[in-house]
Amino acid sequence: MKKITVIIAMAALLTGCAHEKEIQGKWKVIEIGNKKTPESILKTPTIQFDIEKMEYHAVTGVNLLNGKIITDSNNIKFSDGAMTQMAADSISMDFEIHFISSLSSVSSFRFSSDTLILLDNSHIEAIKLITR
Repeated sequence: MKKITVIIAMAALLTGCAHEKEIQGKWKVIEIGNKKTPESILKTPTIQFDIEKMEYHAVTGVNLLNGKIITDSNNIKFSDGAMTQMAADSISMDFEIHFISSLSSVSSFRFSSDTLILLDNSHIEAIKLITR
């Protein structure tokens, strides 16, 4: 019986790590709150995950944002992080505000085909990303 318990515990542990490692790398933001990323945005918005260091690096459409993440299986939490302070056109700035607000509400993630979907506390899709 102990062997079965240990095997089940190891399988659960390995499954959790697999989810976390799947987000490793750079992702392009394609939607925030069911609104597509504007084509006229200043810089292509991205999030890069470094699971080994538990960090994220984002391009918000205008500025750069760097911080820490906490992950557990498919749960994820973003720290506020440090951000550059550049200004841009109103479309890019509005997108950035929405991006940062959505990022702070994220609590978990899931995949749909090749799309990474970050979900808020109510499990509503906050941010959609594709591999870059």
